[in-house]
Amino acid sequence: MGAGPVALVSLQSDFFGGGEHSLCVLAEGLVANDVETRLVCPREGELSRAMRALGVGVAFCPMPSLRRAGLIEVPFALRTLRRAVAGASLVHINATRPMLLASLARLQKPLVFHVRNTGREPLLDPLLGSAADRIISISGAVARRFLPRGCGSKVRVIPNGVQLERFRGIARRDARNALSLPQRGRVFLSASRLHASKGHDYLIEAFSQIPDATLLLLGDGPERGVLERQARALGERVRFGGQQADVSLGMAAADVVVVPSLDEPFGRVAIEAMASGKPVVASRVGGLPEIVLHEKTGLLVSPGDVGAWVRSMQRVNEDGELRRRLARAGRRRAQTHFSAAAHASAVLDVYRELAPNAFPAGTQRRPSRAKRPAMAPDASQVPPCA
Repeated sequence: MGAGPVALVSLQSDFFGGGEHSLCVLAEGLVANDVETRLVCPREGELSRAMRALGVGVAFCPMPSLRRAGLIEVPFALRTLRRAVAGASLVHINATRPMLLASLARLQKPLVFHVRNTGREPLLDPLLGSAADRIISISGAVARRFLPRGCGSKVRVIPNGVQLERFRGIARRDARNALSLPQRGRVFLSASRLHASKGHDYLIEAFSQIPDATLLLLGDGPERGVLERQARALGERVRFGGQQADVSLGMAAADVVVVPSLDEPFGRVAIEAMASGKPVVASRVGGLPEIVLHEKTGLLVSPGDVGAWVRSMQRVNEDGELRRRLARAGRRRAQTHFSAAAHASAVLDVYRELAPNAFPAGTQRRPSRAKRPAMAPDASQVPPCA
């Protein structure tokens, strides 16, 4: 393009959650559009290695907590950040702490703050909103965090993109064999971090009332031990598959995907389910209702309401026509609204608002046919489920 790179700044160096996966998807889309891209993160790790594999440059910068940092750490971090983004046309920041550091560093470059959670920070949000030139929110639910701060004109709602092609072409029989799942009976899949906010405890309670089915939990986290003890009475009907870098195999094995979160800023797994042609049962919370259309592409249920979850899971377990109808509509919605290419294109439009000379219009090398957002693995390498 003849301009400086985009600097993508991440607080995490490893794949801590969905935000890091989404950042990689964006980086791949930027590279595909001939945008030179550089990752800035604290240290070498899973994220930096994945980015290098995509052709993204990497620079390191410490990002200390201002509450706990010493007198030397913060000035050193600010100097290092200035060097790491030197020559960049624009700085795209993906967490609160690096955004705060960038505002203190006075980078003299356009700042895009990518907000991926709904948790308001009353003392920091006014400062962050003022420092940002644009705020990208992954859902309308997240955008509401900044609207009361007088930042409405800066906010752009851009849903995360999903690499839809990853969720096709894996036979259900092969996937179930690879995951040591029974070939007969319905399989319900939950793929998320095993954290209290994800609602797995009441999901297991509700699932205990669904006969002749298996619940596959992909992910790991602090609640795993508690959940394993809770599920012990259900025996092999509940399987713990551990952390999976690629959930497409689990999606292929499943009949229904469940997202029981108590808080969910976005809900990428719901899009992955729809791209896989699977009906979704999800909590009516956060960004999920912006993805899952009730009775059209899935069923929305009050979070934590065990009785309502039992009824919804029973419906999709027993009604084959309902499953097929929701799956067909969900796949169409994923293809037309949530592709990775559409996401990258919408983010590039934000860049052009701030730096039109660095990102001239018409530079996309591989334009997407998908609608713009309004606002297969090797089975032999996958460990069996416990």
